[in-house]
Amino acid sequence: MFDFQLIMISALTPVAVLIWYLYRKDKAKPEPPLNLVLAFVAGILSVFLSLAKTIPMSALGFDFSESESMIGQAFEALFMAALPEEMAKLLMFLIVIHFMKNFDEYIDGAVYCGIVGLGFAGFENIMYIAGAEDMISTSIGRALMSIPGHFSFGIAMGYYFSRSWFDRKKNWLFYPLIIVVPVFAHWVYDALLMCASVAPEGVDLFLMLVFFAFFAVMMVITFLSIRHLQKLDKTRELESNMV
Repeated sequence: MFDFQLIMISALTPVAVLIWYLYRKDKAKPEPPLNLVLAFVAGILSVFLSLAKTIPMSALGFDFSESESMIGQAFEALFMAALPEEMAKLLMFLIVIHFMKNFDEYIDGAVYCGIVGLGFAGFENIMYIAGAEDMISTSIGRALMSIPGHFSFGIAMGYYFSRSWFDRKKNWLFYPLIIVVPVFAHWVYDALLMCASVAPEGVDLFLMLVFFAFFAVMMVITFLSIRHLQKLDKTRELESNMV
């Protein structure tokens, strides 16, 4: 019983903190709590959907999990992680949004996509921590890296979805970026870690340094994107008041 409580607390606490952060950023027209719960559940379901997508990819020969080469690990990161996972999240997000009438602000893209990503990350975190020999170190490592990573991928998806939703007449390039940017960020994140695990001594250290630099830049861009969506909402509100 104690282990189950420890797993749930350690796995979901960082998720809850980031959900609260997103909720606080949506001050003007906060989303109904039920909608946020549905988005979180959609994120959990996207785990199973992504697993279903990896089965045919594995059958087609895209499974490089046993590869000892960095190229093989890079392909594994793309075809068995970044691509199926982000596609699954996007599909579940679109299903959720289809039934909601509250998507009326730029920031809503970050809120919903971010929470879908956190639903995915939370369920994945439970599985990883439950199967770890050292639950404490695993939970700390994932709280500092994996959870913010999925959060960042979700914000990127939500940012470009909001830009395409409200600014579709200004720039059509926002549409492909909805999936391209989160897949690319997810792929680079995973590829650096996975390549470092099979790289020669010295190269592995270099790849880890690149990873931490990339992670830091990615997180800065994430929070700047949230701030930019808030500014766009304020500008849109001022323009509507002037009409």
